[in-house]
Amino acid sequence: MTAEARRLTLLAALTLPLRACRDDAPLSAKQRLSAPAHIILNALKWKRRDAECVAVLHEAVPKLLQCCQQLQGAPGLSGGQTEDNEMLRVELGRTLRQLGKQGLVMPGLVLAPLLTLPEALPLGVDSAVAQEEATEASPPSPTPAVSSTPEAREEIFRTLHSAVEAFGLQNCWKAKPLLTGKEVMAMLGIQGKLVGKVLEQISDWQLAHPNASAPQCKEWLQASKDSVLAQAQAKVALEEQAA
Repeated sequence: MTAEARRLTLLAALTLPLRACRDDAPLSAKQRLSAPAHIILNALKWKRRDAECVAVLHEAVPKLLQCCQQLQGAPGLSGGQTEDNEMLRVELGRTLRQLGKQGLVMPGLVLAPLLTLPEALPLGVDSAVAQEEATEASPPSPTPAVSSTPEAREEIFRTLHSAVEAFGLQNCWKAKPLLTGKEVMAMLGIQGKLVGKVLEQISDWQLAHPNASAPQCKEWLQASKDSVLAQAQAKVALEEQAA
């Protein structure tokens, strides 16, 4: 890791227990800062990008830990092709894309095992719920995740790191979309927010089919357009309700 990546890793690790806490400013839920962001921006007076990177790491590492649980004994690691392995590749790829856009893949892989430590349980969250986050995604073990050994945490890192290579997800965040927004609009006759939601599904399809070509993607989209549009419309509706 670079010196900057190490700095962000340490910053995210130190504020990991505060990831579920928010300040008590009399603002709307969307305007209220998380406790880590409040510390970084208002106490340390550091850059906004530092707060944004820490937020990305705090959101991504639980997903990585959940992927680790699914990876235990997954045949996809030895090259098998199953529906479950495709779903796992997509889930892991989504998280890697989220981290990779900020140059935070290695910090994410390093931080994920720390969630198994009791010191990393989120403050301000019911203890049973917090414990579930740590135990659900930990590798099978005769002892609880919160008492995991350094060796067990190292194994989590190795499992995730190996999966990135086994699933061919190195630099997946740099992959160019097989179809453009204009092509999607022309094929499906849609516009606005729906285009973005369809492009997200295309990105997921690319993760599941890393060797596919643009013509193959068009063929899939044409054959699946009804279900793709239905999912896109549902996501847009949910976002509008939450706004």
